[in-house]
Amino acid sequence: MSQSSLAGQIAIVTASTDGIGLATAQALGQRGAHVVVSSRHQANVERAVALLQSGNIDVTGTTCNVGKSEDREKLVQKTVERFGGVDILVSNAAVNPFFGNIMDSTEAVWDKILDVNVKSAFLLTKLVVPHMQKRGGGSVVFVSSVAGYQPVQVLGPYSVSKTALLGLTKALAPELAQSNIRVNCVAPGVIKTKFSMPICQNEDPVEEFKKQLCIKRIGEPEEIAGVIAFLCSKEASYITGETITATGGMSSPVRLLVEVASSPSKHRYSCRLCSPRTEAMGYLSSSDRIHSVRYMVMFRTGFRCIVANSVLGQRSMSQSSLAGQIAIVTASTDGIGLATAQALGQRGAHVVVSSRHQANVDRAVALLQSGNIDVTGTTCNVGKSEDREKLVQKTVERFGGVDILVSNAAVNPFFGNIMDSTEAVWDKILDVNVKSAFLLTKLVVPHMQKRGGGSVVFVSSVAGYQPMPALGPYSVSKTALLGLTKALAPELAQSNIRVNCVAPGVIKTQFSTALWKNENIVEEFKKQLCIKRIGEPEEIAGVIAFLCSKEASYITGETITATGGMSCRL
Repeated sequence: MSQSSLAGQIAIVTASTDGIGLATAQALGQRGAHVVVSSRHQANVERAVALLQSGNIDVTGTTCNVGKSEDREKLVQKTVERFGGVDILVSNAAVNPFFGNIMDSTEAVWDKILDVNVKSAFLLTKLVVPHMQKRGGGSVVFVSSVAGYQPVQVLGPYSVSKTALLGLTKALAPELAQSNIRVNCVAPGVIKTKFSMPICQNEDPVEEFKKQLCIKRIGEPEEIAGVIAFLCSKEASYITGETITATGGMSSPVRLLVEVASSPSKHRYSCRLCSPRTEAMGYLSSSDRIHSVRYMVMFRTGFRCIVANSVLGQRSMSQSSLAGQIAIVTASTDGIGLATAQALGQRGAHVVVSSRHQANVDRAVALLQSGNIDVTGTTCNVGKSEDREKLVQKTVERFGGVDILVSNAAVNPFFGNIMDSTEAVWDKILDVNVKSAFLLTKLVVPHMQKRGGGSVVFVSSVAGYQPMPALGPYSVSKTALLGLTKALAPELAQSNIRVNCVAPGVIKTQFSTALWKNENIVEEFKKQLCIKRIGEPEEIAGVIAFLCSKEASYITGETITATGGMSCRL
């Protein structure tokens, strides 16, 4: 994602004068977009505009309460008048006027939360779509929350509203895809914003909280902004209807006890983050009137052991965003593997390609070198231990270490009813598709540790979510990679190594030739897609490059599906 990857695009970002919204406005502007920021308060708008303009971003701003129809209309109208249209909408605005048991929430509370957090997101989308259509398409990104997946008990109505955004993303994607408009969503974990300030500012609860996490820190707004910028870019061109969770690898339960007590001057919340061993005390303040009560809240969390200094304005996936990184890509002489090697190399990485056949290696190396990519190659059958060891050894000898592993190799020697598959078939598929992915990871980890960390990306498949007829054992092996990603992420996070996965849909590769070269099959298949075409290898390579970049620094243990909007979840 270059500094000009969004050049000429026109972006509206709601609630964009601080936190995730401001970081998003800056990320989009740094990539060349014209940006419109908004807030309910004019002073906040003026301050944000001045900050962004100091970074040479073409920006304007306006007051906007997204819960009011006249304000939404004014926001869109001002954008069109100032810049001539709309290409991007990032719906970030949200409110939470209530803390307590969900059964104590009133109709007024629900009206306020649903009006701002859900209805405004839809109604703003409805307003911008005609302008996107005039410009040939666009991108909509909703900002949900981890609470949309794991409701927080004292934030019941708010959590429900964030779950609603996951559904809104799925509901809009098929219809708007007809206008070349992609609709996606981001679900952040705990991020350093005003909303989470009561937790983030108290060291004792934070330290206790982080002990339960894979990523041992609270996320930064810029890390969410990087994900949003990716979803608005061409690199996400085959992704629609999806939600990317950027939670630092949340996985294990942590108890949060909140005691709410009234006092004459203010209401104070005693916040205890508990593990089986210890408790830590912190305090939250609010002007909301709530009766004395104790709440137990379940967070599904997991923060990794990554230390990073996220400075506003320094995150962008430029052509040199992987400069000096050393990458191994298996099965990388054609298709997704070759496109990935090219994508990593174009971003400055030193690349090692491999294939079982020397002629394929030579051809791929020559092609990549013609694009000024620093590349070497070797034959490698990933199912053989000696070949795996040779691949890693040659990489270290040539470039001095390993920072990135993209495990792309896979085989499928069987087509038919799964009950007709033999033990030999299973041995072959599991050895190459699953075991080799793990064993290669095991080989490269010591080299990543020496270099302070790294990134592992497994290439799974939509078949891992929705097994394909006649590809039973292969589909199971791709499901296994989803589990391998989850299993490795917490342990390797301790070494600052992120582990993620990509699940492509049907892509134009040799493997899927039988599908995309048969017009009847293709036409029938496209009926299942929001984006009515077969994907290109470069579109998957862009997702992989993103996962290897600093823009994905708060993502681990996750799988991004790039399927053209095919419905697929376990």
